[in-house]
Amino acid sequence: MPVLTPGSVVKSSTAPGVYLVDGTRSLAQVMSMDMLAQLGRGWSTVAPSDLAGYDVGAPMSTVMSCDGVMTVAVRGRLQAVSVGYGLRFRTVAASTCRGLPQAPGVVAAPIFVKSPSSPTLYLVDWGSRRPIRSMATLAWLVGSGPYLLTTLEEPELAVLSLGSPL
Repeated sequence: MPVLTPGSVVKSSTAPGVYLVDGTRSLAQVMSMDMLAQLGRGWSTVAPSDLAGYDVGAPMSTVMSCDGVMTVAVRGRLQAVSVGYGLRFRTVAASTCRGLPQAPGVVAAPIFVKSPSSPTLYLVDWGSRRPIRSMATLAWLVGSGPYLLTTLEEPELAVLSLGSPL
């Protein structure tokens, strides 16, 4: 069995699914192109035999735990964060994280999320998602400090309870 590069994104030449290679034995299905954009990745087309022997695990997420470090995929890089605000970070192989572009340092900043199918922006607030009503509110929340914005699929958003709008 050929070993695909951890952190790469692949697609079989005979099937529509796109996968993030997680370690040396697992694939995480990419559910939307928005998520690929957050990782800063395109994909390579491979022979079906190259995928033989790999297990398809949980779908890919833009919030990952890399060797116990919480990271958020933002603007094509993984950014380490010091506070997760109640997000569920998907554990991936250390080799997968090493295969993805990394942003420098660790950031303590608000995390905003959205779905690929909706324009609504949410502030992640200790296990809940709070809809942002206006750009003025967003500007007030962010101020002049850093913030992170990433895409989560609907099932990941649904894990966060819907909080009061801001």
